Amino acid sequence: MSRTEQIYLFAILKALDRASAKIKAMGSRGSNKVATFIDQVWGFLSENSGDVNTFEINKALDSLVRDEQGLGPTQMIKNMYYCAISDLVVFIEGGGMQSLEAAEGSIIELYEHMATQRFLLEKMDGKAVVLSPENESEIDNDSEYIRERDLLASDKLFAENINNWKLAKDFR
Repeated sequence: MSRTEQIYLFAILKALDRASAKIKAMGSRGSNKVATFIDQVWGFLSENSGDVNTFEINKALDSLVRDEQGLGPTQMIKNMYYCAISDLVVFIEGGGMQSLEAAEGSIIELYEHMATQRFLLEKMDGKAVVLSPENESEIDNDSEYIRERDLLASDKLFAENINNWKLAKDFR
């Protein structure tokens, strides 16, 4: 694994841990198989090797992801979280840097979705609307959305200074 991949993987794992905590705070129980997979990937990063069981996580994702039509907000967020996990699976299976960039994009999209939902509920009383450029700007300036983008960037900067990757799990 290249140094750039290590840095991105570290930031993505930190972001997935935060997203998992966010989903739990919404009152939704997480999947044990997803948690086990994330733990295995943290180990993979720390050891720069190891066995990560992608068969089990792929099977779990097949049963966890729901058709988006008619989903409630929490299940939609979980679907987006699972999409980021799926991108991470592709990396573990040999997908390279593009799959890490896709996972990062999926995480950013998840937080953008939450910001949009928050905007619609708080500012538009939950009504369906066509967003104006001003509305989109307000969503882009949502504090939680900005915070996650900033955290992803700061996690990458932090990871650039990790010299002993065996300690990566200690920064979890």
